[in-house]
Amino acid sequence: MNPRVEPLTSSLSSDPGQVREQNEELTFYSDVQEAVSDAAFDAVYASGSIQYTPDPYATLEMLCNIPSKRLVITRTPMADEDLTLLQTSRMRDNGPGPVPELMESLVGNQTVTYPVTVLCREKSLALISTIRDIDLEITEDQVRLYSSVHGRQMHGVIALART
Repeated sequence: MNPRVEPLTSSLSSDPGQVREQNEELTFYSDVQEAVSDAAFDAVYASGSIQYTPDPYATLEMLCNIPSKRLVITRTPMADEDLTLLQTSRMRDNGPGPVPELMESLVGNQTVTYPVTVLCREKSLALISTIRDIDLEITEDQVRLYSSVHGRQMHGVIALART
């Protein structure tokens, strides 16, 4: 079966629980629990996001427990130990598309900082392994994370549901 691919339009919502973008076959949610309340999936995909959540290990565990055949994690910084950094970027460099008009008028293209967690690789893989079978671990490129600390290796994992 070849999935139908249709262009998606992008819109930002002030309601974080509202579906932001969708077509008949693809839907995005801001709240994972709402999205998985009565569904099973072929794959759960997290790219460059887990490290920005308030509790990355709780998020990782939650993603592992979503009913799906595969869990795909990519662009996640990992190291020998946990490390929390302050990442710095320009407002316009965060997310696709233009900055919403109201935000542009309030903050323009100011420099913003936000916490990012470099996860402990061993701890992350151990957590995933308690729930799923790791099929493939990928070492990706190294990024600087726009912080004062040297670059961190990005990692990916493909984990399968236990049968």
